[in-house]
Amino acid sequence: MKIVVLPGVGFHLQKTKEKHARFAKRISEGLGCDCEMFYWEHRWDIPDVDFPYKSIREFVAEVILDFQKTVKDAPSMKIPEADVYIGHSAGSIMALLQMKPSVIFGSPASLVETLYEGDDVCKEIIEMFELDCNAPILNIINKYDLLSYPLEWNNVENVIIKPSIFNPASRLPVYSHHYYWKDKRVADKIVETIKKWGLQ
Repeated sequence: MKIVVLPGVGFHLQKTKEKHARFAKRISEGLGCDCEMFYWEHRWDIPDVDFPYKSIREFVAEVILDFQKTVKDAPSMKIPEADVYIGHSAGSIMALLQMKPSVIFGSPASLVETLYEGDDVCKEIIEMFELDCNAPILNIINKYDLLSYPLEWNNVENVIIKPSIFNPASRLPVYSHHYYWKDKRVADKIVETIKKWGLQ
């Protein structure tokens, strides 16, 4: 069995890639399979200006531009073949479009469906969301993540996690959106669910 993990925005940082590597290793060891990170093309030529909060400004611009790119280009992106796809944030949209068993977390899929309903550019995505697809989907939601919502589609299991009470920062919106990568319960739930799907 092969698993491909599709991260969301901000993965160009070395510290983030190290976190992803630990996550992929947990999944790979838990299932005894190959688990590949797929870093999709995401960089934009953001204007280089000397304004206050430059790094925050660049991050916000990248998030907005990447969201647009992912929604509009996801159906035509060349993504490696896999038996299961795991997607975080923008990567969850790409994972869902593969029409294979998928695990998504921090997913804005519900927002995409709402915002782009009736938009011809996103027609393929909306049609996929409405299909009676036989592929199972595990949707993991951090209750403090502002982008993640339960999904009412066929074959979706929604799981809500609560961050650790010992880490006050885990309730901050930005932190909670990336919290999934380091929460061992998330990796354990993914391994348990894929085993339950009988895909090994």
